[in-house]
Amino acid sequence: MLADRITCDNSLLIIVDVQGKLALSMFDRAALLANIKRLIDSAPDLEIPMAVLEQIPEKLGPTLPVLGIKEENVPVFAKRTFSAWGQPAFVDYLRKMKRSHLVVAGIESHVCVYQSISDFQQAGYVTHFVGDAVSSRSEKNYRMGLDMCRAAGARLTTTESVLFELMASVDHPAFRNILRRVR
Repeated sequence: MLADRITCDNSLLIIVDVQGKLALSMFDRAALLANIKRLIDSAPDLEIPMAVLEQIPEKLGPTLPVLGIKEENVPVFAKRTFSAWGQPAFVDYLRKMKRSHLVVAGIESHVCVYQSISDFQQAGYVTHFVGDAVSSRSEKNYRMGLDMCRAAGARLTTTESVLFELMASVDHPAFRNILRRVR
């Protein structure tokens, strides 16, 4: 079973559609954005690649600047489909990265996050739904999305849990930095 465990070498962080006014209308917005930022800030320390998806950015705007995405270091993929799997350039990137575990954060849990996770699972990836770094405009839709992702096969986790699982030990070089972020 250890072969199926998430590690820094087999994972990729995916941020889904955290854009403009839509992101600012999410249920439990402050916690959502804080946890997504923790994941983004921790990815370089863990040497985990990342990808950002944006739903029709010409209408919804770019990923929120407060998250600190540096586009020169992180590929950003515009999409028109709700599922990330409908964006061929992103799918090509995903395949080139050769990572089996996808850590998924973003919005909205019952639409783009769910459809992406469902497609990732069908394509053979192990998906990790980071419950405190995913949301929807209403708590009801957030919870329904969580249930839908679980039914699709996603592993449910939290920001802190996935970061500590990735480090696996207090001996990991990123331990002190990540510990400061989650406290």
